[in-house]
Amino acid sequence: MCRLNLVLATLLVMPLGASLDGQTTRPTESELVARIDSLSVILDRADSVAKIADAVRREERQRLLGGQIDTLQVGPFLVVTPVGQGSLARRYFERAWARYAAFVGTERTAIEGRVFLYGKSESLYGLDSRGSIRVTTRYLSRNRDRAIGRILGGVIAADLPEDLRTWVGDFYIRADETRELEWAYRSLTTTASAAVSDCYDGVLDRCWDAMGLDHQDEWATTWYSASERRLVVRRLNTSDIAGARASCLDAQRDDACMALLVDQDAAAGIPLPLGTRMTLLANALSLGGPAGYRRMAADTDASIKDRLVRISGVSADSLISSWRTEVFQGRPDGRSATRKLRWSSLLWLLVLAGVSTRSTRWRLT
Repeated sequence: MCRLNLVLATLLVMPLGASLDGQTTRPTESELVARIDSLSVILDRADSVAKIADAVRREERQRLLGGQIDTLQVGPFLVVTPVGQGSLARRYFERAWARYAAFVGTERTAIEGRVFLYGKSESLYGLDSRGSIRVTTRYLSRNRDRAIGRILGGVIAADLPEDLRTWVGDFYIRADETRELEWAYRSLTTTASAAVSDCYDGVLDRCWDAMGLDHQDEWATTWYSASERRLVVRRLNTSDIAGARASCLDAQRDDACMALLVDQDAAAGIPLPLGTRMTLLANALSLGGPAGYRRMAADTDASIKDRLVRISGVSADSLISSWRTEVFQGRPDGRSATRKLRWSSLLWLLVLAGVSTRSTRWRLT
């Protein structure tokens, strides 16, 4: 195909009026059109032949690889992997899919019919990857469950409305829910926000502010106190307009801080992090079941807060109260952490004692 294109290109750039005896004649317009048309026909035929040849080579390659790969059905999608890795791939993908299946049920999602190619990049070479997703082990983290779970969640997230995807970030259901709730609890105790502090103290309406889902038009004054607004300005790295940033941070002038934040989008100042927001969405889905997922994917007109309430099938107060209770139940065990610290300290003392006894100062002469 490449050689034929080169020949055709050469024909096109040759002087169209050159004759065999070295004399040039001026071709007529109709002759020029006829030559161009004839070259176009040749090029179209060559392109068709090349496509047929490519298809034949692709089929032959797939036939040769047929005995070297396994195709696994996992839920609504397929996993293609080299022979010998099928059981491992099935275990990873089935465990990851089980977490999402609990929420989406039998609902049709963007992962329906997708193909995942799993294995080392060199072992996947030659496979027709058009329309499929390569999951090469070389670039995966050592925690395969988490990595594959994120990949599946990213595909399913295509069903979600854009504003919901922006608010929640990765649609990722973690394998260890306890660890997820621990992080959510820590964010409630460490995030510098008046709304978050009130939410921690049990003011349910303020939890919606902490999630960035209420009072967006006046977020800077509602979600944060004056001292916290200075931290937001520092975190957002806003541009210094007429010295306002210096007045805000150095002179601690709140009017200067407000001048910098007034034009900022509320999404940039949401107090609680993405992972904690995902725990609220997961809680709403667990209350609403698969029907809740269908409502979540289809509803695009209402606010995110109203959609979460509809997903859960309960009232706004019941939803946020259920989420808060779940987070507090998942708080880290302080006594367990203390015991681990004590054992760790004892271990280091023993190590240091062992090292010190090897010193010449302690040896008998």
